[in-house]
This record gives sequence, structure tokens and C-alpha cells, in this order.
Amino acid sequence: MYYKSFGSNATTLVFIHGWSCDASAWDDQLKYFKDKYHVIALDLPGFGRSGKQRDQWSMQRLGIDVADLSIELDLNNIVLIGHSMGGPVALEAAKNLKEKVKGVILVDILQSPHYSFDTASFNWYNDYAENFTDFEYLSNFHKKDSLRTIRYMKMLPMGEVPPEPWLPMLIDYYRWKSDDLIPVISEIQIPIRALNSDQRVPKFEEWNLYHNNFDATIIENSGHYLNWEYPDKFNHSLNELIRDIVE
Repeated sequence: MYYKSFGSNATTLVFIHGWSCDASAWDDQLKYFKDKYHVIALDLPGFGRSGKQRDQWSMQRLGIDVADLSIELDLNNIVLIGHSMGGPVALEAAKNLKEKVKGVILVDILQSPHYSFDTASFNWYNDYAENFTDFEYLSNFHKKDSLRTIRYMKMLPMGEVPPEPWLPMLIDYYRWKSDDLIPVISEIQIPIRALNSDQRVPKFEEWNLYHNNFDATIIENSGHYLNWEYPDKFNHSLNELIRDIVE
């Protein structure tokens, strides 16, 4: 399991990327926070430089992977930060790490804890797989911004089709949101914070039904990769959320 580590501090920030990305998705954040905290960014199994040989590709298994790495590195006072699919992984890791985790920050994943699993949710995957190396197609996910599209494509593995584990992970991600999200956030009574685009404003009244320490910050006019679109604004907002958790 590949990871990179910078800085030193009693508090460690563990950055967990989303589906189809790798640790480099957090490069702007590592540069900003490495002089303030101990920071780690990892490649989840199935992505980047980490292993791709296993039978189970679930959010629970990936959460255990992150927890095992944190234990192996003897980390304490951890803040887990997960973007997109990395959010469920962060919550599952927190469930396993228990008192070692100070809080979890979810980056642009959910508006509501109430989600119904529907196979139509991932029908777009077939188009994605068919256009895996097509610049124009992929730029649609990045507001037609060429630099951000190039940044994304640099994380993709070589080949004409996505790696085999990517689809089962995606399916389990949607299943997890439907079946496991509410039980997990009800179990881990540590601070949960959201840093979302204005396309996914959380429904506070629903979150507060299951978790008594939830709050969110919204970045206006941003898309799903808000940490790439507005890195300075994102870093400042993330820093405030981290301080809220650890101080």
C-alpha cells in the first residue's frame, strides 16, 4: 500500500482520494499543511501504486486497509479526510481506529444520509469505460478545464479500459451509502465535518437525526473536484475545520 508522508506533529492528517484517483489528488493540500501537521496521502488498493490483487473490493475492506496502515505507522490524534468515495472509506477507518481518530472530514460526497441503492446510479460507467482515454469526454467531469483534465488523466493507469476492480468498488460504494452509512455515523460519535460544493449542500436536519456533532462548510460555484478548482479557498476552509476538531 503506497503512501507519502511529510511533516511532524502530534496530529496526523490522513488524506484519502476518491474513485479513479490517487494520492497526487491531494498535492496542493500536502504542500499547504505539511508545515502545520504530520500529513499522509495514500493510494487506496486498486489505484495508483498500491496492489490490485484481492478478492474483496468493499468500503469496509478499504477502511480496514487505512486503519491497518495507521496502526502500522503508530498514528494517533488522526483526522481522516476523504474525498468522494474516500469519504465512506474514512468513516469505515474511523470505526476501526476508534479513539485514535479525532474527527472525519468528508469532501463533497453526500447531501443526505438517506440514500436508496439503485443500479441505475452507475449506468454512466459504461460510457466512462468506453471513453477511458478520451480527453474531450473526460473534460466534461472537470468543467471543460484543460489543466484539471490533464491532471486527472495523469492519475489514470495505462491501458484502454479501467482496471477490473474499479466497477465492483463503484457498485459497493453506492450499496454502502444505502445500507451502511447511517449505522456507521450513528456508531462513531466523533466530530464529522463536510466540505462540499454548493451542488451538494447537506441536509442538516437529516444528519442530526443520526449524529450529534455534524457541521459543514460550502464552497460556492464549485464542482466535485473543489480542492482543484479553488485550492486556496479549499485549504483555508479545511484548515478551519481541522482546527475546530483538534483544538
